[in-house]
Amino acid sequence: MLYLSVPGKVATFQYARTDSTGYFSFLLPADYSRKNLIIQPAIPDDNSTIQIESSFSRILPGSVSYIDSVNKEFPHLVSNLGASYQVNKIYGTILRRENHTADNQIPDPVRFYGKPEQEVIMDDFIRLPVMQEVFFELIPVQG
Repeated sequence: MLYLSVPGKVATFQYARTDSTGYFSFLLPADYSRKNLIIQPAIPDDNSTIQIESSFSRILPGSVSYIDSVNKEFPHLVSNLGASYQVNKIYGTILRRENHTADNQIPDPVRFYGKPEQEVIMDDFIRLPVMQEVFFELIPVQG
């Protein structure tokens, strides 16, 4: 029998029985705070030791190696790509194949409900403290 104590504002106490091989386990909360854990046997004995095992498996997966099936032209292509990259970095050129809109031109937003009949831009007015005033003061009444 083993005891686990966690001192603190809310102290925790647990106990566990060892199995036939001497293994035991405690369930600990998964939080990120540092806590002192005190593990002690129910009957103190000078000959007993406690070892903490890693939670990761010691059995590693087998590895497989494959024969390279790349043809002989591939290193030539890689060296051309490397040279092109270095030239582009030195001279600041970028290869662009797609058409880009101008940076200062903002595309119109796609609206889910379509084009509205009227639109109020809130930045054109002073800030009002509650939405009720926004509806009564800024939204025009349809007659």
